[in-house]
Formats: sequence, C-alpha cells, structure tokens
Amino acid sequence: MITYKWIFSAFDCRVDEDGMQDVVTTVHWRYNGTNEDGISAEIYGAQSVGTPTPDAFTPYPDLSEEQVIGWMEETLDVEAMQLNLATQIELIINPVMVTLPPPFANTEETIVINVDGEIGLAQLNPNAKLEVK
Repeated sequence: MITYKWIFSAFDCRVDEDGMQDVVTTVHWRYNGTNEDGISAEIYGAQSVGTPTPDAFTPYPDLSEEQVIGWMEETLDVEAMQLNLATQIELIINPVMVTLPPPFANTEETIVINVDGEIGLAQLNPNAKLEVK
C-alpha cells in the first residue's frame, strides 16, 4: 500500500486582480508516495489555476490546504501520478537498470603546454590534467 501526500512549496500571486489582492495564479507542488516499508518517490510541478470571480475568491491568508488540494485534483491526472509513483517505487525495489563504474582502471593523462607554445599531447580524454610550463 502506498500513502500519497501533497506538499506545496510556493504560490505565484497577482498582487491586484479586479480589486482582489494576492490572487493565486500558479501553485508549485510536489506529490510524494511512500510504501509501507518507507520507500518513497516524488514528482513535482507547477500548475496554473484560473482567476476566481469576486464571489468565489478566498483571501490568500484564508486559503486551506484542502482547498488547494482540490484545485490540484480538478486539474491534474492524479491517477496517472499515483501510477507513476508506484512504478518509481517498484523500480527502486527491483531495478532493471544500474550505472556501474568501468571494470578497468582509468589512466591519468597529462597535456603539457610549454611557454613557447609547443604542445605535447598524450592521449586526450575528459579526465586529462593540464600543465602549463
């Protein structure tokens, strides 16, 4: 079983909109899923919300987490998000891809540039050291 949780990090607000102050225009969110063993995954995004009418406007200090969750659930595909998180958790438990270091020792290479402009070049790679003499 996976437990899901919304986390809201910031709200972009229009300072004044038709006489309403601090009108939320974008919600910056994270959506977290954690299984019973404590393994978790997270997705994040920013969601635009429509401009409210003066009758439906809630002043910024009076916004509740439940209200903002409602906005997100109305506009985002929460079922697909939960499937995404469940898949991420499953891949943490049973990975199908890993990143491994080379099975051999990398050799250090040095590029030497003499002050007179001569360049001595050993085999070049991204890990090469540069020496100026």
